[in-house]
Amino acid sequence: MASTKHFVILEVKNIAGTVYFDSDFNQLIRSQDGREEAFADPITQINRQEQLLKSWLTDNKYPPIPITSLVVFSNPTTLIRTSQRNKGIYNRVIHRNYLPTKLFQLEEKFQLDCLTEKELNKVKRQLKRHHLLADHPILDQFDINENDIRKGVHCPHCEYLPIRRGYGYWECLECSYKSKDAHISSLKEGVYLFIHPPQSETTFLIETDPSPNPLMYTYLKHSYRHGELLLIFFLSHKQG
Repeated sequence: MASTKHFVILEVKNIAGTVYFDSDFNQLIRSQDGREEAFADPITQINRQEQLLKSWLTDNKYPPIPITSLVVFSNPTTLIRTSQRNKGIYNRVIHRNYLPTKLFQLEEKFQLDCLTEKELNKVKRQLKRHHLLADHPILDQFDINENDIRKGVHCPHCEYLPIRRGYGYWECLECSYKSKDAHISSLKEGVYLFIHPPQSETTFLIETDPSPNPLMYTYLKHSYRHGELLLIFFLSHKQG
């Protein structure tokens, strides 16, 4: 997010359960259903992104401008914890519901124009032109077998997978949550996991639990533009 007064970097995490920011070992620990799992530290990630953006602006001869980086948890049920001595993250880690308030606070804080509108538009054009998609398969990078990936559409509310397609909506059999567009986030995740190398047009299939309508797959589709890629998705249910 960019304005003439300041820039905002958002690192969005869709992680359910209880997350603990471990400042001793710079990691994020997720606890759910009696299990613990470690993730890369989001604070380290946004610090690096912020430094890279500052260096890029300097290299391209732009004047200094304030940059705020935030970790945003998109799942409203996620419980966020850390130790008392790690209070430095309190202003950098938020739930998505608090994001509009946080952005308003930043607008109030930064009142001085650091860039002209012409410079800002130039920054946007250059960033878009210099953006590159990852050139390596994520599954290969972490030595993950494709067969080990749980496929399907997950519930935006409780993360249960897979959920069932109803008449015009998705329904979670675990928490009864209903959504018209729950498939979109799963489709986007599939782009990063399975589509490599990038192609001008790609067909992507997601299987779901049996649908009440056995002919549903013949007409349900969703288009999603990813950078310069046009991705067409067809959703169907398993037979048998």
